[in-house]
Amino acid sequence: MAEASEYAEDIEDEEEEESDYAEAEPVLAYSRIKNDVVGIIENDSVSCIKADRKFLIIGTHWGRIHVMDHDGNKILTKEPHELTVNDLTIDFKEEYVASCSDDGKVSVFGLFESEHDQIIEFNRPIKSIELAPNFFQTFSFVTGDTKLVLVERGFMGRRKTTILHQGEGIIRNIKWCNDLIAWSNEKGVKIYCLAESKIISFIAKDHEPSLRDELYRCSLLWQDKDSLIIGWADRFKVCKIIRSKSSALISHIEITSLVKTDFYIVGLAPFKDQNQFLLLCYEKTEDTRPHIRVAQASPDSFIEISFDAITIKEYQNNRPFEYRLDYILNEGSYFILSPKDLIKATPRSFDDHIKWLMERLNFEQALEDIKTSPESPKVFTYQVVGLNFIDYLISVKEYKEAADWCSRVTLSEKNWEEKILIFAKESKLKDIFEKIPSSNPVLSPEIYEKVLNEFLRSGDFEIFKYLIKKWPCDIYGLDCVTQAIATYGNKGKNKILDECLALMYEYQKMFDKAFEIYINLQDQAVFDFLLKHELFECAYKNLIELISLNKEKAIDILVENVEKLPVKRVAERLNKNKLYLHYVSKFLN
Repeated sequence: MAEASEYAEDIEDEEEEESDYAEAEPVLAYSRIKNDVVGIIENDSVSCIKADRKFLIIGTHWGRIHVMDHDGNKILTKEPHELTVNDLTIDFKEEYVASCSDDGKVSVFGLFESEHDQIIEFNRPIKSIELAPNFFQTFSFVTGDTKLVLVERGFMGRRKTTILHQGEGIIRNIKWCNDLIAWSNEKGVKIYCLAESKIISFIAKDHEPSLRDELYRCSLLWQDKDSLIIGWADRFKVCKIIRSKSSALISHIEITSLVKTDFYIVGLAPFKDQNQFLLLCYEKTEDTRPHIRVAQASPDSFIEISFDAITIKEYQNNRPFEYRLDYILNEGSYFILSPKDLIKATPRSFDDHIKWLMERLNFEQALEDIKTSPESPKVFTYQVVGLNFIDYLISVKEYKEAADWCSRVTLSEKNWEEKILIFAKESKLKDIFEKIPSSNPVLSPEIYEKVLNEFLRSGDFEIFKYLIKKWPCDIYGLDCVTQAIATYGNKGKNKILDECLALMYEYQKMFDKAFEIYINLQDQAVFDFLLKHELFECAYKNLIELISLNKEKAIDILVENVEKLPVKRVAERLNKNKLYLHYVSKFLN
């Protein structure tokens, strides 16, 4: 029987990282991205990530940028920096990538052409960068260090830089949506409106000062053009931009949700519904593993939907700011990055759901879900789940229920034979013999012979007789079974075994031997057997015995079949027997 822990082997070689804590079914499945990622993290440490529909882009502490597909196969490697890559960004059309580093450089390069590739020297560590949503038109971007700097293409293609804000500490995160730029610094989060050329809001940092910015990095997310989500240390905020009814100008910012969490947020992403979010977080405990929470935000609390502990490689050595989270919303894919690992989270498939039920030994629910769901599992089919359920029932010695499920699940010839041999080994064939198929599928003759021999050996002759009458006689070796009956019959007279032997002779068309057994048993069935196979010569030789067994029935057969047994022959056979006159009288009448 396959243990629950073995079920993952049936899916794929990828490592499944699932919660040890959650009692409710998880909503995400986790797999480690390998391939070229393995070599990258062996020789370097990863510092940041950006995901889009086609590519995964990661930056490293050695200043390299690797462009890969979603399976971790490397497509392109750039080495624009000499120190740690702090941040990555990609434009809306997914054609250009920008990076920044502690070496003071900003790199912009095209994924499909190199005409607009550039390296810009700032001569100070740059901690964050964001391309304009319409970068493919404007080639504008914004950088963050101790200043928020807007870089635009000016007259004659010359670069134009504008300081939008400075003087409030290091800017570690920037997010740009339409004409609004949000960023975090040591004081809080600010929003700049390009259309109005001014800062339109300031959301103050309100968590404990001991939760330093360099350790607990602020996460920003534009959920839509008027909704900014902030996750920072143990604070979560939903900020709504309120616009003037008389114009498109921004009136004010309203915080519609403010939650103090019992964990630290180190990554933030949207989930399926409007108010649902996926949070990469640290617990306020000694457990240093990162966790994934899926939660629905209300004005002052979270409704937790899912909670998974993620086993990241070398997680004991990591600090909160070293984790990054990115996502591809249309695909529902999430990427969790640490210096030495890269995990992908995706919505759980129907197979994941069935596997989860199996691991909790809820096989019947799994089978019912497969039957009723419009979706079909690719791996855990009805047959696969049924087989595992049968194995489980056998392991807990529920043989009758296991036998019942053997007949309810479409088992192959091999599956049937394996289960029957197990039942035989456990001396439990009585629980399954009625379920054993004799067609669709037909099993090997040795299996039927094994079953029959076991019932002979155990003295269950009634079951033996039932089976040889029920099963077609061409699915097992008649000679083998006949010999076995004879062997056990020699150990002592037994009427049922004699009847079984007669059946075997009948199946082999050895009708005279079968007739002889019925005569010896004085079995009334001999008359029907006689007529069925037209054994009139046998009847002639055993006239006295037949008439003695049932005078009326025997003489009726003789009278009705005079063409087969002429009167003269019968009369000669019965001559000098008191039955002679009875026969003649019956015939004359």
